[in-house]
Amino acid sequence: VGFNKLALIVKKNNPKNIKGLDDLFKRDDLAIVLCNPELSSCGMATKELLKNRFLFLYFKSSTIVFDSKDLGFCVKRCADVGISWRATAISEINKDKLDYIDINSPKKKLYLSIIKYTNNYKLAKDFLEFVASKKGKEIMKKYRFSYEE
Repeated sequence: VGFNKLALIVKKNNPKNIKGLDDLFKRDDLAIVLCNPELSSCGMATKELLKNRFLFLYFKSSTIVFDSKDLGFCVKRCADVGISWRATAISEINKDKLDYIDINSPKKKLYLSIIKYTNNYKLAKDFLEFVASKKGKEIMKKYRFSYEE
């Protein structure tokens, strides 16, 4: 249905003046939050991006959270920076409180599916069909889940 990319997620207007990924390794004044790579797609993608440096950053982090929603909450409240999907910062609930800093990360495809344990199969199917429609694709593009670079 589209794509997303990892980015550094910071408080609005970037009060710690974080320039890029290297700041997370070089600076000692940052409270860092990461998503758990065992439980979250953003955590897995972060681990893949950082390769050998991931373990260092994992132990340097102040907090490890379950997913990108929790990461956004932490950056708004207590952390200075996190690595998450760019969409975390531009979502309706975060766009007034968070910004993102692009990092050199590959685009990741977004997949939607219906799990067999869903409580409302028809609603889930209708949603998938809507996202695949012209209007759905326009909405995905508006929120930067599908974009050209």
